[in-house]
Amino acid sequence: MVARTQYQRRESSFELIRIVAQFMIVIYHLFLFFMYPMYGDIFYKAVQIPLHIGVLLFVLISGYFGIKTSAKGFLKLIGVIAIYYIPINIINIYLQNGGGKEIVKSFLFISHTPYWFMRSYICLYLFAPVLNTYLKQIDIAKRICLLSVLAFISIYLGTLNGDPSLAGGKNLAHFSLLYCIGDTLHRYKSYWSKFNRTYLILTYIALNFILVFMYMIFKDQIIGKIIWRLSYPYCSPMLLLNALLLFVILGNLRFHSKLVNWIASSTLAIYLIHSHPFVLEYIGNLIPWIGEKSFNMLAFILFLVLYSLIIMMISVLIDKALNPLWHLLNNWGDRINLKFSKMM
Repeated sequence: MVARTQYQRRESSFELIRIVAQFMIVIYHLFLFFMYPMYGDIFYKAVQIPLHIGVLLFVLISGYFGIKTSAKGFLKLIGVIAIYYIPINIINIYLQNGGGKEIVKSFLFISHTPYWFMRSYICLYLFAPVLNTYLKQIDIAKRICLLSVLAFISIYLGTLNGDPSLAGGKNLAHFSLLYCIGDTLHRYKSYWSKFNRTYLILTYIALNFILVFMYMIFKDQIIGKIIWRLSYPYCSPMLLLNALLLFVILGNLRFHSKLVNWIASSTLAIYLIHSHPFVLEYIGNLIPWIGEKSFNMLAFILFLVLYSLIIMMISVLIDKALNPLWHLLNNWGDRINLKFSKMM
C-alpha cells in the first residue's frame, strides 16, 4: 500500500491525463454538436464512444489525489466559474437582445448553468470530506463493499434506467463511485503499476476499435442499441473500463515536464471557455467545409484534431493572462481560511 503523502507533488503523467481528457472533451463536443447533426454519418456518432471518457478521467484524478475541501478552495472554484461564465453570458444576452431576467440568471451560475459537470463536481467537492473520512478508515473488505454498492446504484440502475435520476451518470452518485475508484487506484498502485503497458495499449486500442466498428455495423439493430447503452453513458460499464485503461496507461509514465504542468493547470479554463453554448456555436461556425456534402474525411478529421488543439491553446493563454485575478482569489481565500481557523 502506498501512502498518500508520497503523491502530494503531482507527477507530469497525471497532468498529461488532464490534458488528454480535455482534448477528448473538446473534439467530442465538435462531433456531438456539429458533425453528427450536420451530416448524420454514423462514424461521427460511433467515434463519440471512445471520446466520451474525458469527464471520467477528471473525476478519477480527483479521487486519486483526494479533494481537500476548504473555504479557500471553494471560493476559488466558484470564483473561476463566475469570472468565465458571467461575462460570456452577459455578452450573449446583449447580442440576443435578452432581458433583465436572463441577466439575473447569469449570476445564478451554479444552479442556472450549462456546465452540468461543474454543478456535479461542486456537489462532489462539498461531499468529499465525508468520503475521505470513511476511505481512510476502511479495510479492503469494506472498500470492496463500498465500491460494489456504489457500482450497483450508479452503473446497474443508471445504465438500465432503473431510476431516471441516475440515468446518464451526471450526478453525485456516479461521481462518488469514480472518486472512490480513484482513491483505490492510489492506495493500490503498487499492484497495477506492474501491468504490461504494451498489453494495456493493445487492449485499449482493440476495445475502442471493436466498439466503434460493431456499433457502425449494428446501429439500427438491437445489438447496436445494447452496445451504445453499455459503452456510451457516463455510468456505462464499458466506458468506465475504457477510462480505467487509459488512466493506467498514462498514469504509469514517469517523467517531469514544466510545459505539461503549465498547460494542465489551465484545463478547467479550457472547459469553461469552449463549452459555453455561445462560444461553442461560434467555434462551430468557424469550421471550414461545414455543410458541404463532399470532402476528404481523413483530411477533415486531421483538421478537427488540429482545430481542437488550437482551441485549447487559446483558452490556456486567456487563463494565463488572468493570473492577477487568480492571485487575488487566492489572497481572499487565505483571509477566509484564517478567519475560519480563528473561529474554530
